Amino acid sequence: RAILHGGDFWDSPLPSIAVASEFLNVWKRWTGDIYIVPGNHDLFGNNIQTLPRTMLGLMASLDVVKIIHEDTHFIFQEGDFKVAVTGIPYHNDIDKPGCENDYIVGQKLGDIHIHIVHGMLSLKKMGDIIRHTLIDDIKQTNADITLSGHEHIGFEKICINQKYFLNPGAIARLNNNIKEVGRMPNVVMIDIDKNNINMEIIPLKTAQPGDQVLDRSKLEEIKFKEEKFAEFKKLIRDAGHIEEYGAYEIINSIADKKNIDKKVRDEAINRIAHAKEVMG
Repeated sequence: RAILHGGDFWDSPLPSIAVASEFLNVWKRWTGDIYIVPGNHDLFGNNIQTLPRTMLGLMASLDVVKIIHEDTHFIFQEGDFKVAVTGIPYHNDIDKPGCENDYIVGQKLGDIHIHIVHGMLSLKKMGDIIRHTLIDDIKQTNADITLSGHEHIGFEKICINQKYFLNPGAIARLNNNIKEVGRMPNVVMIDIDKNNINMEIIPLKTAQPGDQVLDRSKLEEIKFKEEKFAEFKKLIRDAGHIEEYGAYEIINSIADKKNIDKKVRDEAINRIAHAKEVMG
């Protein structure tokens, strides 16, 4: 038995020691292994090289979790039956056009192969603003099960050509928008043997209905702020022809439009990440 985690274990690379201590005392009750693909919230500047300086990196150094990245794989074996697990952490080019290979497994490493990506995998198009990858564009993968994170709402199990695609959603609700209020946090139980792959969505027993724990009276206030922010973003877009609005996204957008060398772009992002780390 093992826990597979799709990333964003923490909301920031360095949560407070008090919060981490309380949270990890809960996780200690699990006696099996925990395998995790780092998400963007777990890293400084979306850079896997900063992992040793993060709380998730500390957990890995103490063998609380095992990190999955592009240069690792794990094998679960019972007799001559093998289940392989691989994954791709979040990075600055995730879900960009031409980067579909992050999701595509070329060679199966076991009788069953599970691949986990912290990216915005989606069944349908999400517009031009949010970078995402369509399931239809990676269905040629040789992975039997593809799990994704990053998109916190998630999507239900999809089967295409006897291959499964699933994002069970985030354990924590991040805000009180309508989708978060309406969904129940859950996990997926994957039971594999030589003859079957069973995947069962299990709602968390400790999670209460969204309308009982989220203040819906704030929705209109949030909506108003979002509308004003949308107006502000439009002003920026009209002035500078920029499609993205976070610091990293703006750098990526400028680099793409100005054809700036990838090394220069990454150096700018790393300097911002370092500054945030020092300020944090």
